[in-house]
Amino acid sequence: ICQRIKRPTNVSIVLDGITFGGSLLKPRVSRTVASSILLGETKWTRFPVSKERATSSQFTIADLLTIKRGIATGDNKFFILSREEIDSRKLPMQFLRPILPSPRSLKSDVVEADERGWPKLNSQLFVLNCNLPEATVRRDWPTLWAYLQTGIPDVPAGYLCASRSPWYAQERREPSPFLCTYMGRGDAKTGRPFRFILNHSTAIAANVYLLLYPRPQLANALAASKSLRVKIWRALNEIEPEVILGEGRVYGGGLHKMEPGELAKVPADSIAALIPTLERPARQADLFE
Repeated sequence: ICQRIKRPTNVSIVLDGITFGGSLLKPRVSRTVASSILLGETKWTRFPVSKERATSSQFTIADLLTIKRGIATGDNKFFILSREEIDSRKLPMQFLRPILPSPRSLKSDVVEADERGWPKLNSQLFVLNCNLPEATVRRDWPTLWAYLQTGIPDVPAGYLCASRSPWYAQERREPSPFLCTYMGRGDAKTGRPFRFILNHSTAIAANVYLLLYPRPQLANALAASKSLRVKIWRALNEIEPEVILGEGRVYGGGLHKMEPGELAKVPADSIAALIPTLERPARQADLFE
């Protein structure tokens, strides 16, 4: 809780303490933060759980990786199918892409691939994605057409599907070598609410994950070194939890959430150090130096 007091010539901040959790009079966490530190912060919600930033970083994750949300299918129960369901309905595999299960069902943080590039998991999942017009599907792909009819009228009437043409086409996403879980609570052993996943497969992911795509400099370095991918993944997991939490947000009950723009601001000097030839991209702020 902080109080802003207006003065005739400027605005100063008088701070009794920043609190989190519990009640107004008996907060779970309380911390006093100097006004000079708050004035340099764009996100006060990092306090009181996180400390003030010790130093500014030269690199952030955004300098190395482009971050996108996973796909929003519009109806996971309809569009995401197991291999058994696909076989029983005799659906054509050219309209199905491997997709990772939810973080709760993904027990390992490393996803290996089989000879087809599909994830080596006990239960393989695929997302239905077809851009062909309905008339073409009805004429040339009868089993797929029959399955699409089982979703009518509810699935096409959904908010996302209603805005698509055709309604069963999905967002375009390429497989990413690294993923981060979108929401989570602190792990009892590590204190990390977010997991970084190393993906060796061709699977994409739903919007319970953030997909991390290497920018050109990092992509070139990864192409030149087979071992670098694992080193980058380990460095992501070695980022201190409080550093990541300082950029994200927290809800009641300790549920943490990370948006792409928030993850992008996480310091990444330790990751950049793995690539000696890496140059930091120019930022808008550099124009004023």
